[in-house]
Amino acid sequence: IVLITGGSKGLGRAIVSQLLQDYSNLTILNVDICPSSVRNTRVKDLICDLSDDEEVAALLNLLKRKYKNEIRLIVNNAGVRANFTGFSGMERDNLDKIFKINTFAPLQFIQELAPSRHSTRQCYIVNIASILGILTPAKVAAYAASKAALIAFHQSYSFELQNEGVRNIRTLLVTPGQLNTEMFAGFKPPRQFFAPVIDITTLAAK
Repeated sequence: IVLITGGSKGLGRAIVSQLLQDYSNLTILNVDICPSSVRNTRVKDLICDLSDDEEVAALLNLLKRKYKNEIRLIVNNAGVRANFTGFSGMERDNLDKIFKINTFAPLQFIQELAPSRHSTRQCYIVNIASILGILTPAKVAAYAASKAALIAFHQSYSFELQNEGVRNIRTLLVTPGQLNTEMFAGFKPPRQFFAPVIDITTLAAK
């Protein structure tokens, strides 16, 4: 069983397509606010608004009850951003939504669905962050801050597993630059040489 958040569009959809192509024995649980456009019986849509605490709690209860002991790969991919806006124009409601989806949902999925450290179940956890969480341009502070927090969570968790000698859980942090998706439409990198636009199909394959 593979669990991916935000697998209906953009990079998430490309990852789902790549997994289906590479592995014939997978069932993919796609957690998203809308159904996937990938038509395959091995893809099961679990509709959920990751910014809604009650919906997330209900979904996690379902996942733990039906699938927890079978999940071998968790891909925390879902992400949203606010409109490109100056620092003084950021709104608290938007900040809350961005952090719930980009930062707190991945944390909850890891806490609730990763195997115990003494389990024989192998699990790989992939967190999709962003280079903007490290190098932040103007007018994307909310998105960048949420990704910076995800990077910090991921690194601390990974060091914790390493220090405790945990062998059944492995982690991967992905920090791409701008993707050729709808999310980044209207944003032009100031330096194409240093910030090239990344093709999601190529990134999903890697």
